[in-house]
Amino acid sequence: MKRFFTALCLVVLAGLFACNKDNGTDNPEINGKVTWESLVKEYPFLGNFPKFDGDIEMHQHSSNRGVECVQFFDYKCEEAVATAYYAKLVSAGFEKNEYADIYTKAADGKEYVFTGGYGSGNFALSFNCITY
Repeated sequence: MKRFFTALCLVVLAGLFACNKDNGTDNPEINGKVTWESLVKEYPFLGNFPKFDGDIEMHQHSSNRGVECVQFFDYKCEEAVATAYYAKLVSAGFEKNEYADIYTKAADGKEYVFTGGYGSGNFALSFNCITY
C-alpha cells in the first residue's frame, strides 16, 4: 500500500511537467512570478486552500473531466517553506495521507486535493478541485 501511494505521488508530481500551460496564450505570468491573490482571482477554487506565502513560479492550469488543477514551483527555497505550508493545510482542516504529502478536504460537494514535494531546494505544489 505504501508503494501505491508513493507511486501516486510521483505520478502527480510528474504531471507538473506534462500539464498544458494555461490556455495557450502568451501570458508573461505563466513563466514569471505571480501572487497568490492573482491566482485566486483567476482560479477561484484556490480560495479553498490556505494562502501560500512563498514564491510562485512557472504556474500551469488545466481543467479536464471535472478536475481543475493549478501547479507551480517555489524554486530555491528552504524545506521550512514546505513544512510550514503542510502545517497550514492541517490547520485548515485538510487530512494528510499517511504515506505521502497528499492532503484532502471535502466541501460543497467537491474534493480539494493538495500534493506537494520538496527536494534539492525546490518545492512543487499541485492544487486540485474535483467536482463529482
